[in-house]
Amino acid sequence: TFTDEPTVDLWYPLRLRADPRDRGWNYTVMGRLRPGVTLAQAQSDTDRLFQQFQADNPQHVPRTTRGIRLIRFQDFLVSDMRTLLLVLLFAVGLVLLIACGNVANLLLSRSAARQRDLAIRSALGASTTHLARQVVTESLLLSVIGCIAGVVLAVIGVRTLVALIPGELPRLASIAVDARALGFAVLISMVVGLAFGLLGTIRLLKARPGDALKAAAGTGIDVARHRLSNAVVVAQVALSVILLTGAVLLAATFVKLRGIPVGFDTDNIVTVQLPLSAATFGSAPAVARLDHDLIERIGAIPGVASVTTASSIPLERGPNFIFGIEGEPPEKVNYVELRPIGPDYFRTLGIPLRAGRGLSTASGAEDSRPVVVVNEALARLFGGSADALGRRIIIGRATPGEDVPREIVGVVSNVADGRPGTRLFPTLYIPRGQFQFGGLAAVLIRTNGAVPIAPELRRVIQAIDPQLPVTNIRSMNDVASTAVAQQRFNMVLIGIFAAVALTLTIVGLYGLLSYQVAQRTREVGVRMALGASRTDVLGIVVFRGVLLTGAGMAIGMAASLGLTRFLTTLLFGVSATSPWVFFTVAGVLLVVAVLASAIPGRRAMSVDPVIALRYE
Repeated sequence: TFTDEPTVDLWYPLRLRADPRDRGWNYTVMGRLRPGVTLAQAQSDTDRLFQQFQADNPQHVPRTTRGIRLIRFQDFLVSDMRTLLLVLLFAVGLVLLIACGNVANLLLSRSAARQRDLAIRSALGASTTHLARQVVTESLLLSVIGCIAGVVLAVIGVRTLVALIPGELPRLASIAVDARALGFAVLISMVVGLAFGLLGTIRLLKARPGDALKAAAGTGIDVARHRLSNAVVVAQVALSVILLTGAVLLAATFVKLRGIPVGFDTDNIVTVQLPLSAATFGSAPAVARLDHDLIERIGAIPGVASVTTASSIPLERGPNFIFGIEGEPPEKVNYVELRPIGPDYFRTLGIPLRAGRGLSTASGAEDSRPVVVVNEALARLFGGSADALGRRIIIGRATPGEDVPREIVGVVSNVADGRPGTRLFPTLYIPRGQFQFGGLAAVLIRTNGAVPIAPELRRVIQAIDPQLPVTNIRSMNDVASTAVAQQRFNMVLIGIFAAVALTLTIVGLYGLLSYQVAQRTREVGVRMALGASRTDVLGIVVFRGVLLTGAGMAIGMAASLGLTRFLTTLLFGVSATSPWVFFTVAGVLLVVAVLASAIPGRRAMSVDPVIALRYE
């Protein structure tokens, strides 16, 4: 069914075995619906089967079990990326429209500039078909050159962006320049080039040569074309406002997330992940011996301040279980994030202790008293840190005989267990020697400053066990950066689209004003001859640019108020309608408008009134 998955090298059967100590697992089951069966019908049948299974096996499937939820495979595959992908598609569409607007204004201006040339050719006997063929050929040539440049940039751009994409994006390895998408882009480029190239020429070809020559010799500009060009620039500004607003919102989200405390000091901490073989490290005593050797040998490396172990790295999600509280009904259970840890875990990471004590080396012994440490989020279930101390909890099904009660001996501050800004999960820390989960070990090392210990670290671990593959040697700051990689990617990608849109808008505004200044050279000369200063001329040009930008900003902000709500699921710590966001966008666009208008304005200032009055 999934033979086209590029990241899979080997498929093997899933083997389930009965184990009375099994505390439960989450399994993903895939199937294909029969023709004519809806997802709702399948969910109803599945619920009925699960209820029957639950009634037949109450000791293994308590009433608190969440059950089975059916979802479409496409939804499962895309999951949280759906909103982002739709936003990106929308952003691509906006940039395409802005680019089309630039092409339209460019070709319309070009056709107007060639009005006299085409009229002379027609007067000398050139047929309409011949002139139209020439225009089509020139437009096609421009489109082909643009397409070639676009294909090259697309290949380079996709490779660059793939390097920035976080690993959570589905089918990351298969992302490449798609032939269908490329064909669509090429087709659009050709159609737009031809359409607007012909649009500006057809009207001239229909006119009589004499009338066209008189119009070309005139001193004014075509009012209809002038209004159309202005409308295109206003639309470009409006579309740029939408993209800029989204980029500012996502940038603010990233800054907010980066500023959230993770619960401990991430500086000068090195992390290592070690996949453990079940054959060698399948028991808690074997894991305890490995932890002892790792801590002792790595701790002797120069520059190492302290070492600890865990089953997972902080800031990355760990396994979750249900647990019950001793003395409460068995059916009353809660969900908890479980983190088996080694000695000195809290001291090495610098996680503050709020009440009680941490887990000592003696606590990790397999035959020692079962104890746990909880975070503040879990302690709140008992009424607070002080009330949690001494209480006993049961990990697993909360039924007699499945697990021994474990006493809460300490409460520590909350630590982010996934992406910063998400809900803090109740977390339970348990000695690794008393609870072995999974086939992974994480070594956490605090160094005395920025000490490069990676080569020596590899040598020491290989000396302990040559069969241990050393993977993912990272600093904790890199781990923290990875936790917000999705938000960074959102910000960068939308920022790129916004920058491209803004650049195209600047070029469009500059091109329009430059063309209008050239068309109104005689008007500028008359104004200066009648006493207008060069500063007045500059002000007129800049005012026109700011006026067009202001009109586009008003339309764009009105549209943004309705569209930014679709970004809500991607935002954190900032409202989609925050006034400061719109003020920022307005400020950027006004500055850009003044700069883009100043260059044509300075050109108008340099006009010599005497020469301008003799123009044409």
